[in-house]
Amino acid sequence: MYRMEKKENLIDVGNYALMYPQAWERHVGFIERGEEGFPLMEGCEDVDVLSLFGEPFECDTAIMCSPLADERLEGQAYRFALELALNRWPVSFGCRTSGIERAFRAGFLDGNGRMECHLSDGIMSVFSNNRLRRLAMAVLVGDGAVYSCFRPDIMDREGRGKRMEFREYVATRKRRIILLGLSKYSMQFVEQALMLGAEIYVHASFMASRCARMLAEEGAYLIDSAAHFITAAGGQASRRVYPDERGEYGYNGRGYGVFSI
Repeated sequence: MYRMEKKENLIDVGNYALMYPQAWERHVGFIERGEEGFPLMEGCEDVDVLSLFGEPFECDTAIMCSPLADERLEGQAYRFALELALNRWPVSFGCRTSGIERAFRAGFLDGNGRMECHLSDGIMSVFSNNRLRRLAMAVLVGDGAVYSCFRPDIMDREGRGKRMEFREYVATRKRRIILLGLSKYSMQFVEQALMLGAEIYVHASFMASRCARMLAEEGAYLIDSAAHFITAAGGQASRRVYPDERGEYGYNGRGYGVFSI
């Protein structure tokens, strides 16, 4: 029997309710390795438990975006995400703030897509940050799930850079990774996933990204639409997104139509 005199022993016996009463009072759950719906692919043995809002679900596709701001590419990201969502293809995504990343999230949520959202700070930060709270509510309304590191003591000690690394790591431990561009910083997480057997898909509209282009040259799948990706991944796309009457792809103006096939 484990001795219970010290608080640090509580994690060993899995007594999370006693270790984090504040989290439990606020209905913050957790998910452990081995449970159905644990969001990391096999081979990631260094993360055993995550904090959780919502209900876990099967998701094998991660999205990574360029950190750049570009109105045309934001429109492409919105369109791609909307088509993924309309075809009910769930994705894993880190909670970042570049224009292309925001456009993807907007399109995916507009299409009522189901998303895993991974936070860099502890999940309790949702209660104190208006932006995170709005995002978490939108994800949960779409039957999605919000994850973060379970150990708040670890997250409090580490600097922001380490917290961001943790977020990118868990968000990309998937069998498939789609790149809408790629920063040099994020390249390390894609390479780690490749070592675990992940498939990499590069969107052709984002080939100006040097890292994404390098991966395409080395054999990553090159795709030009969400329907193209779904077909390459062995699925079937039943809904397509097309441009407005002027032949343009908008974003804030929502210049898209949808048809079923």
